[in-house]
Amino acid sequence: MIHPGTRILAFAVFVAAVVTAGPAGLALSAGLALCLTVALHAPAQRLRGLVRRSRWLFLSIAVVYLWFTPGDPLVVALGPAAPTVQGLTAGVQRVGALAVIIVMVNVLIASTTIEGLVTGIAALTRPFRVFGLSPERFALRVALTLHYAMEFRPAAAPAADGGTYRDRLGARLDAAWRGALRQADMGEPAVIELPPASRPGVRDAALLAVPLLLWLL
Repeated sequence: MIHPGTRILAFAVFVAAVVTAGPAGLALSAGLALCLTVALHAPAQRLRGLVRRSRWLFLSIAVVYLWFTPGDPLVVALGPAAPTVQGLTAGVQRVGALAVIIVMVNVLIASTTIEGLVTGIAALTRPFRVFGLSPERFALRVALTLHYAMEFRPAAAPAADGGTYRDRLGARLDAAWRGALRQADMGEPAVIELPPASRPGVRDAALLAVPLLLWLL
């Protein structure tokens, strides 16, 4: 049995490898992420939700790289307002890296229970106990926040008749806030029992070796 802390550490190394990878490394990482998604039966519905929530981040990255990267104009007729070829290349790579990371977040959540997340985060943050941090409390808060963020379904905002954009945005935020409070009131207090975690072994070392190799490519 692989220690939950090893899974989280492997995910962190994988993220570092994806962020610094070139086109070949990114393609290899994407293939690995898709294979793990299929092998672990990671829910496609949750993945779609993660991608939908990140759509503005995708758009922001594309705009920044396309229009703010110096280089040759992609459409000469647009002049100074044209996106650049170099920006397109870099933007596609950055957007692709974010997409791969989101897929791996879905894989990590699918393969690790809340109890496992708490155990793993607590194990990784235990050295910070000397600074006054309680690893167990910190891990519990992070794991529960992640869990409820995945499960939360915001209520639809009532249709606004006219009004400014600020009014419509306020109505949506108010509906989301009220929906969150309503779901919190209906939910039962979470009780988490931490199982005894296995000691890291050969499987843990093998799992960590995979993202490390990707990082070195």
